[in-house]
This record gives sequence, structure tokens and C-alpha cells, in this order.
Amino acid sequence: MDRMAEEMGGLKGELSRVVVATDVLPTMDGRMAEIESSMPVLVEVQQHLSRLPETIETLGAGIDSLATLLNRLLASMETLDGNAGSLRVSLEPIGRIADRVPGNRRAS
Repeated sequence: MDRMAEEMGGLKGELSRVVVATDVLPTMDGRMAEIESSMPVLVEVQQHLSRLPETIETLGAGIDSLATLLNRLLASMETLDGNAGSLRVSLEPIGRIADRVPGNRRAS
């Protein structure tokens, strides 16, 4: 009988350790439920992320095209600036003549 009581005491000690070790299970269960409830959102995010390289590639091509157009626009603006400067120089003599015409408001 003493041996049985001794084994029962040992068993109680083991059960106490099991109880302490399993105290975290309700908290873990709650956390697992949160993870499970967020899985549909995570799957959706994963699908969007899988399309990200294609989107970035398309965006990169668009940026390259825009850069090309901007370079052409800059060259056109430089040409236009040169043409406007030449036109101003060409019109200066006409402007001086116009200043001398009777009835010109600027001549008054």
C-alpha cells in the first residue's frame, strides 16, 4: 500500500506539471483562432503580391516611355526658345519703325 501511495504521489506531481504546461493552451487557441480568421485576407494579399512584379514591369515601361517623351519635349522647347529669340531679333527693326508711326500710343 505504501508503494501505491508513493506512486500516486508521483503521479500527482506529474499531473501538476502537465497542468502547468498546458495552461498556455487556451491563450494559444485564441491566437490560432485569430490567425485562422485572418487567413482569407492573407490569401488575398498574397494574390496581389503575386501580381506585383508584372505591375512593376508595366509601370517601369510607362516611366521609360514618359522619360522619352519628356526628352523630346525638352528638345522641342529648346528649339522653340531659339526660334522665339530669332523672331524677337528679327522684329526689333519693325518695332522701332512702329514706334515712330504717327498715332502710336508708345510714341506719345
